[in-house]
Amino acid sequence: MIRFPFLLLCASLFLSGPGREADGTDPRPAVEKEGPYAVLIQAKTPWKGSEEDARALVRRIFLGELGRWPGGIRALPYDRANRADMRRAFLREVLGMTEGAWYRHWLLKKQKRGATPPRRFASDFILFHMIARHPGAIGYAKLPARLPRKLKVLFRFGGRKKKAAPPGSFRRRR
Repeated sequence: MIRFPFLLLCASLFLSGPGREADGTDPRPAVEKEGPYAVLIQAKTPWKGSEEDARALVRRIFLGELGRWPGGIRALPYDRANRADMRRAFLREVLGMTEGAWYRHWLLKKQKRGATPPRRFASDFILFHMIARHPGAIGYAKLPARLPRKLKVLFRFGGRKKKAAPPGSFRRRR
């Protein structure tokens, strides 16, 4: 007997949607704009080139096609874990692929040559520490307000805002 009222209560809460504040504003957090993100390297890593060359180089390093920087320093790419917007923007804008294509690429590399994908970090703090500590290290993160001294920005990506429909409106798909 208690099941039915409980299910009815759950259904009504689910179907009612989010509540509103007394002034009519939406209490949900605002949608964060995408970016700006940056590809970061250690300040001592020798790089003198254009942004297009840097993007091509980063693509080859993250796909495992290139193991060294042009100066001969071993490249250590560090990937991000559990940051959906940042990772999606990096894969789309820098590497030119989807998440599925990324996993297929590394699965084939692992099966054919035993190669492993770049090490993944969830924390900006740990990523900054690893890049600062290892010459040739490279990674990407949300551009901080104040960059640590031992790091430098190779290039920036992702800066477009996500447009969200106002609450209560509907967008037509064509």
